[in-house]
Amino acid sequence: MLLFGLGASLPIVILGMLSREGMQRARGKMATIGNTGKKILGGIMLVLGVLIISGLDKQIEVAILNIAPDWLIRLTTSI
Repeated sequence: MLLFGLGASLPIVILGMLSREGMQRARGKMATIGNTGKKILGGIMLVLGVLIISGLDKQIEVAILNIAPDWLIRLTTSI
């Protein structure tokens, strides 16, 4: 619980220590990065949706399984 508390509070403490001016300067950059990230993630979701609907995701999975080493398949599928 101590580590959780430290991990949860650390970003809040860091933001609190930053000056108002520093946050205002970084605000524009963060908004730009956020908007770009949204567009990239949206594109990835669109591509994944098309792959799933068309069934190509299964073909890609089979191709990956054919080239993956046996130890990796056992490692990732064992319970």
